[in-house]
Amino acid sequence: MHSADINDVFSAFFGGGAGPRQQAKGSFDSVFSVDLSLEDLYCGKTFPYAYTRSCPCVACGGSGIKGKRKKVAATSSRCPGCRGSGIRILVQQMGMMYQQFQTTCDMCHGTGECIAEKDKCPDCSGNKVVEKQTTAEVNVEKGLSNGSKIRLAGQGDMRGNKAFDLVLVVNEEKHARFTRQGPNLLLSVDLTIEEALCGFQTQFEHLDHRQLVLRRPRGEVTRPGEIMCVRGEGMPVVGSPSAFGDLLVAFHVQFPVSLSVHQCEDIAKSLPGPNTSHSTVSEYPCYVSKQELSVVKEEIQKSEEAEEEDGAPNVGCAAQ
Repeated sequence: MHSADINDVFSAFFGGGAGPRQQAKGSFDSVFSVDLSLEDLYCGKTFPYAYTRSCPCVACGGSGIKGKRKKVAATSSRCPGCRGSGIRILVQQMGMMYQQFQTTCDMCHGTGECIAEKDKCPDCSGNKVVEKQTTAEVNVEKGLSNGSKIRLAGQGDMRGNKAFDLVLVVNEEKHARFTRQGPNLLLSVDLTIEEALCGFQTQFEHLDHRQLVLRRPRGEVTRPGEIMCVRGEGMPVVGSPSAFGDLLVAFHVQFPVSLSVHQCEDIAKSLPGPNTSHSTVSEYPCYVSKQELSVVKEEIQKSEEAEEEDGAPNVGCAAQ
């Protein structure tokens, strides 16, 4: 029993090939992966796609037999590997279970026939088809997502007189600013503490290059982690050109590392006072870390030493 081509095995068993080209299970459709940016999926796009396509060999008319032997029936016979079906059934053991799947016959390449070596067409090596470089125009519909399939009927490989489909699987590229969540877009915006407390106005470029403005009026506070929803500024909905998801803007407030004494005093004058009690005696115990406790002890010791110096007699003055 001849082993199947490893790409065919991966294609049938895992739904994809080891390379960029795949073959849909149970058919001869050509499947490729195409990288598209979030801008392409938002705005839509039409572009030429270059690929390799199997076409009937012109030299032998798609028979796989060379020259004068085209009419000799004995030159071809039923493939012993697939018994003329063009498909082989493989069984693989997985633990205590057996997995059965089908793949294209590697002996006849799916034709179901085998040709004697001496009678094979030199142009196609008896495969009946040759690989040709071709180009297809691809239309990317607005709103497509990662894993979406673009099917071009009759643009794939040819087997005999039948042309199969070309299938392009969308691979959505990661965007620098926007994150996609279904039909919605997520945008992260950093604010200074002044902007968070006193209002702000910021501008950014959308996926279609429009300039959008986000604004909070003066005096309206923006809390850290707050999310603003901008209706209708998300991704287009496939099949509904006028329908869009939402844009979700998450705000992150950047706090300063430290403040000066004067800055603290100015902020204290502008903001409400603390809700903490200034009583020297508390009915609840106060827990501090060891590091904080050592700092407190050091400050108390310095304070006591300063009080002792203030209360001690001035020796120089007394001598006079």
